[in-house]
Amino acid sequence: MTTLAISTNTLTDSDLLGGAVELKENTSAYDDLGVSIYGDFSVYRTGFDGGTGFMGRNDGVGAFFRIKSFYRTEGTLGSQFQTFRKLQDIQGPTKEEGEFTDLSSGMYLINNSGSVSAWDNSAETWSTGGPGVNSVLYRGLQDTSVANFDNSANTLLLESDGDRRAYVSFDYSSSAFLKFSEIDLTFSTLGDRPEGNQLMMGVY
Repeated sequence: MTTLAISTNTLTDSDLLGGAVELKENTSAYDDLGVSIYGDFSVYRTGFDGGTGFMGRNDGVGAFFRIKSFYRTEGTLGSQFQTFRKLQDIQGPTKEEGEFTDLSSGMYLINNSGSVSAWDNSAETWSTGGPGVNSVLYRGLQDTSVANFDNSANTLLLESDGDRRAYVSFDYSSSAFLKFSEIDLTFSTLGDRPEGNQLMMGVY
């Protein structure tokens, strides 16, 4: 990360700690012939805070799909990705979609539910907050003119200012552009973003 040099590191079972060895297998359901019904893949959401990477992964498929399993990378300043460790599962309402970002106290997982899950890097625990699922306050920030505006599986872009604010831009509407404050765990609207497909978002 400091030199931008490219290197490879092959992880073995001994590098997958606390149950992270499950990363070697996809969560699957099979038909009578032993064929994977939903495909041979997993869904990941990642974030980076300081020298540590964080990753959420689905622990179910089909009707039981949810992004719940949680991991972090461990290593040294010179080699940051030596091991993966499984941590406490993501807490809060079911996350069918979401993105991670870093704020001052740790990693935040935000989706279109109005409920925010926060990982405290120091205490190594999850907490939940925000307006909450089915909140009238959060509904007032969504673009209710679009069908399925309240679908918790709506995709989004999420970016942090590296301190106490994060910016959320939902794909379903150019009017669903929000700011999240870590200070009081509230959302507010930012007005419309430019029209068109979203590719990336940054804070400068």
